Amino acid sequence: LNVTSLSHQIANFGETTLPDLKSQLNGSFALSSYLSQSIFFFLIGGGDYMASCTTSSGVAVECDLQKLTELLIRNYTHHLM
Repeated sequence: LNVTSLSHQIANFGETTLPDLKSQLNGSFALSSYLSQSIFFFLIGGGDYMASCTTSSGVAVECDLQKLTELLIRNYTHHLM
C-alpha cells in the first residue's frame, strides 16, 4: 500500500508546485490571482484508514475506527488552520 501522508502532500505543494506555478505565471500577483480562481479537490482519509487498518501486505487488522477518525480530524484541522 503506497500512501502519501497529508503532511507530505502539503509540503510538496508548497515546495514544488507553488514555485513552479509562480515561475510559469511570472510572479506572486499572477499566482495569487490564479489560485483565488482555482478549485481544489481533496479526497482525504481513505488511504489513512487503509494504512491504519491493514498490515503492509494488505491483510486487515483490528483497529479502533472512532479513535482513528478523531485523530484524522485533529490532523486535518491542524493543517487547515
